[in-house]
Amino acid sequence: MESKGKSNMNTAFIVELFILFLILLVLIVTVTTVSAKARVQGLEAELLNGAVICAENMAEVTAPAEKPKQAAQLAKFMDGAQGIDQKDGQVQVYVLMKRGKKDTEYRLVMDMERDAGESGAYVKKSISVYAPEETEPLYVLDTGSYIREGER
Repeated sequence: MESKGKSNMNTAFIVELFILFLILLVLIVTVTTVSAKARVQGLEAELLNGAVICAENMAEVTAPAEKPKQAAQLAKFMDGAQGIDQKDGQVQVYVLMKRGKKDTEYRLVMDMERDAGESGAYVKKSISVYAPEETEPLYVLDTGSYIREGER
């Protein structure tokens, strides 16, 4: 009889140990998954933050521009501007952002539309920021500026 009781205790101990092992395994997998997702979201946030900064810089630098050619000339003064192309009413700028040890190149595309009035012109600008090798924009900034007749 004693050996049967010992056997039941050993079996119960092994089952309990197995259940605890499974619980520990589920916890480890859960924590690892949450950490991996947090890392990915952090990298995406860093990329988006850089895109917003680039779009704002381009909007500020090109604010006085009334035509794409003027905007292309002003875009040369952007921090990290690597290459500038202007054609068909569109300005394209490649910007290298240095963020710590990591450099990221963004492609900025600015479309311009000019609405002339009697005393000046309102210039609408749409700035799209693309990540490297992406076809969909990361961020789009719509802005504009009014330029009086005497300020041109």
